Amino acid sequence: MPADVDQIQCPALLITGDEDQTAPPQQSRLLAKAIARSRFILLSRVAHMTPLERPREVNQALLNFYLDN
Repeated sequence: MPADVDQIQCPALLITGDEDQTAPPQQSRLLAKAIARSRFILLSRVAHMTPLERPREVNQALLNFYLDN
């Protein structure tokens, strides 16, 4: 059963890579659009292991997200 994203009330950050074939960026972008208070970040030349492949960018995005919310 898919998640009921309409019930998500807290801010959400979705970060993915443009080469992710497990969770394709198009799907993540649609999910971000369905969550009212979300931010979507697409990193180039990154596959499914985004935090391991680009830790600095992910950490900076998280820090910015926390500071903004």
